[in-house]
Amino acid sequence: MDPCCNTTASPPLQWALLFSTGFLISLGHCAGMCGPIIAAFSAARRSGGGGARGLIIPTTLYHAGRISSYAILGALFGVAGTVVGALGPTRIFQGVIALLAGGTMLAIGFSLLGALPVKRWIEGMPLAGGVFDAMRRLIGASSPAGWFGLGAANGFLPCGPVIAVAAGATAAGSVPLGALTMVVYGAGTVPALVLLGFGASALSAPARGRLYRFGAAAVLIVALQLMLRGMSALGAFPHARIGPVVLW
Repeated sequence: MDPCCNTTASPPLQWALLFSTGFLISLGHCAGMCGPIIAAFSAARRSGGGGARGLIIPTTLYHAGRISSYAILGALFGVAGTVVGALGPTRIFQGVIALLAGGTMLAIGFSLLGALPVKRWIEGMPLAGGVFDAMRRLIGASSPAGWFGLGAANGFLPCGPVIAVAAGATAAGSVPLGALTMVVYGAGTVPALVLLGFGASALSAPARGRLYRFGAAAVLIVALQLMLRGMSALGAFPHARIGPVVLW
């Protein structure tokens, strides 16, 4: 089999795009959606004394919990892709899975830009209320388990960008790579949210809006890459690479 067709061999370009997507989305979307949660969490920790230094361990455990939840989501979507791929000829199903995952990401990406209502449907799911309730109970937690639990709950909050990337994890071809897809995306969101938690000045609304659109564009690029890879796997046209970097 042409190694380009093997969706378990995700190209470095895709990892870079996923990390960049997480970073840009965190500056635009996450700062607005999760910013109040992080600010309240940090304020509760500061009230216990210790200043900024006292935030290091709680913040680390919070993000560890959040990214652990992302990894679980990626693994679950990876299971779905693996099960579907086991139903027939590998090359054909890899192509179909990549097309479906890319199409889902494409729809959510356009929704992030306001062209479709998908993001609103996702973030209005009944699950959101239960997750928010759990997070409100854990914001004032004073134990490592509580800090990790708050992040873990945050990771399961229905979120358009997270679901978009998780859909892409379906095409990873395995459970570990599905989890890794979400971990790479989650790692991209950490720097901005850490700075926000430590009291860094928030970006202006116009700046957040521009970065949010860049993040949405990155989601669309990953979606198109997956769809092109799927079409190539189905024989529509050859795979493309530049040296060791696989474009699709």
